Amino acid sequence: MNTQKETEQKSKVTAKTLDELLYLYFESMTIYEKIAYEIAKNDLESSYDMEKTIGFQNFLEKNSFVILK
Repeated sequence: MNTQKETEQKSKVTAKTLDELLYLYFESMTIYEKIAYEIAKNDLESSYDMEKTIGFQNFLEKNSFVILK
């Protein structure tokens, strides 16, 4: 069961710029995720968009982040 404090923490949303969130996401990656990122970025070149990756979307949801527009 969730305590009231846990529920309150989950409901708090933090807004940050896209650049800040991408930096935080990259810093949270494991060494293997960083290697996979480099491979994807190099292979896909301009069609790679980290903002649209499942991993980044999960990171936003898990940490209750929203992107400032």
